[in-house]
Amino acid sequence: MDPLSNPNERLLVALLRAAPDAVVILDHDHAVLRYNGSATHLFHEPLIAGEPIPDAEDPRRTLSALAHRAMSHGPAIGSRLEADFLASSGILYRVGASPALDDQDQAFAVALAFHNVDPMVEARKTVANFVDVAVHEIKAPLGAIIGFADLLLSDEIELADDKREDYLRRIRNRAEGLHVLEQKLLDFSRSLSSEPDRTVAAQDLSAIARAAIDEASDRAESMGVHVDADVAAGVEVEGDGDELRAIVTNLLVNAVRFSEAQATVEVTLKVKDRRAVLTVVDRGLGIADSDLPHIFDEFYRGRSSELRGRTGPGLGLAIAKRAIDVTGGDIHLDSIHGEGTTVTVSLPLHDPEANRPMPEGEES
Repeated sequence: MDPLSNPNERLLVALLRAAPDAVVILDHDHAVLRYNGSATHLFHEPLIAGEPIPDAEDPRRTLSALAHRAMSHGPAIGSRLEADFLASSGILYRVGASPALDDQDQAFAVALAFHNVDPMVEARKTVANFVDVAVHEIKAPLGAIIGFADLLLSDEIELADDKREDYLRRIRNRAEGLHVLEQKLLDFSRSLSSEPDRTVAAQDLSAIARAAIDEASDRAESMGVHVDADVAAGVEVEGDGDELRAIVTNLLVNAVRFSEAQATVEVTLKVKDRRAVLTVVDRGLGIADSDLPHIFDEFYRGRSSELRGRTGPGLGLAIAKRAIDVTGGDIHLDSIHGEGTTVTVSLPLHDPEANRPMPEGEES
């Protein structure tokens, strides 16, 4: 006789169907009594009433051991046991097990609920990487700022005016670097939001690009790098202003960072085939072939020895790529190690006709 046959059977079936997670109910011998639709998608092999969960789906006997523990403890715990379960699909689940007790407080069945925690695991890794990178990137410039400030404030050291000016310039350069990092971290945090605060409208990409170029030029000059810009006027695209700024700024910061002194970074913005085309070219270090597959990965920093001291938090291209994707654009990167890099971004132009109200009587 089915141990779950009782007047509440229909309620049980309704609850199983309504549950968003996969649920499987096992009897005292760990045979399947009930399962919901979500459970049929969890396992590759079908579940059969009266049969145990196939060994191929539980090779480490994780579910069997969890069910045994839950039923053995019964009312002593009277709540929920948990274990991590790696499904044959490669997805990680957190499985909660809760026993069903009869009138004598004896366990006669156990319910297993499978909750997909893969996104949670990835989110925790991202947050941990985020914090590690932020601390690492802040530590050196902050230490330098404190060190130079201490020298300027010291009563024991006499500094010539030119030396004092040099220290102040170094402090400013380090502070500007922290400002760039702050913006990168804010842009990245914003891009991770499941519901980012976006304001999509017609944007003057020409003005956004010129403002980003002016800001990047100041930092470039301090590094002996020249920025040469050719920006067409009146190029409008549909998008969020902050995201478009992040695209241009991050590409420029990367190009300047990996350029040698006296080099020139070329920036062009033009219209081609009803698309806005932004191109950033540097004649710098270029990207090694081994690094190319990872250039858009979050927190990835090149492994080449000549990059030591030049790499940032590994977020610039990742931020740009996210912003380009949500704007409906494309990004293409060509690089030759030791010769330089060309990044080309293509974005759809703003189409005023697309937002024109439909005249009365017309139908699309």
